[in-house]
Amino acid sequence: MAIKRLTAGADTGEIVTPGRAKENFLQRLDALIPLVRETMEKAQARYKRASDKRVQALSEALRVGDWVFVKSRENQEGKLVFKTLGPYQILKTDGRRLTIESDNGIRTINGNHATRSPEPPEGDPAWARALAAWQVPSLPSSGSKPIEVVFDHLVGQGYAEH
Repeated sequence: MAIKRLTAGADTGEIVTPGRAKENFLQRLDALIPLVRETMEKAQARYKRASDKRVQALSEALRVGDWVFVKSRENQEGKLVFKTLGPYQILKTDGRRLTIESDNGIRTINGNHATRSPEPPEGDPAWARALAAWQVPSLPSSGSKPIEVVFDHLVGQGYAEH
């Protein structure tokens, strides 16, 4: 849309007062606002459609028993370094967070940091590790019995020597 001159009537040779120029400008602005809104709504709808295509549908979400690769946070600067770790099996999920059994033990990760992987073969150590993790007993809740903790010694405390 071509931008019109702010001084209406310049082509006809009539003299435009500042008040009349302001009034003409506001009229054109009032006519332009609905066009801008319509164009922005179309663009936002297009962006939403593109975004929805990239987001996993809820029915395709990761479930308990699925195998996943986890994004690695170490050695990201090397181009020949693996970017993921795993595969690990999902032990528990609430739809957003995943509990997996990794090399460092059982841990909870954000579901955005996991990618579905194919199921590993039966002889794979990751398979045996994940199956063993299914037999991990759950911790007692603090409501049923208080948990007692004994410290052997403290290392690196932040208090004075005495």
